[in-house]
Amino acid sequence: MAYNEAIYELKEAWYKRLDINFAIPVFKDGVPATQDGNYIVVRSDGLTDLGPTNSAWFKSVVIVVEIVTKFPVICDTSVASSYAQTVNNAVMYLPNEFNLPIQNHQITQITLQSQDEIYEDNDSEKIFRIIKRFEHFINQK
Repeated sequence: MAYNEAIYELKEAWYKRLDINFAIPVFKDGVPATQDGNYIVVRSDGLTDLGPTNSAWFKSVVIVVEIVTKFPVICDTSVASSYAQTVNNAVMYLPNEFNLPIQNHQITQITLQSQDEIYEDNDSEKIFRIIKRFEHFINQK
């Protein structure tokens, strides 16, 4: 089988898994300008080829999940925190089991590379974001 980067397939798997687990909108790559209210966006942030062996290709892929919550007066950070935990539960429910099927690849590990929390105030609304960067170690079968 020829080399396959799998970055698109992994992002698609994240999107599908989160879309069925949330009542708020989930987007891939970008958000429509008309979007109002809370939402989640999934995007890819890079792929590193870790080198082949005689039987497989190994790579590291980073997927970013951004949780955006909006409030009229003051941020309730517990809302975004609850969404962040739901993200974890939907994808990483056991240390070595990941609910992200991608064809012809095996995910061997997912680690939370970083998590940032950002508060914004644009006078008309208060916005609280949690940005999670997940690194995936995968091999192509």
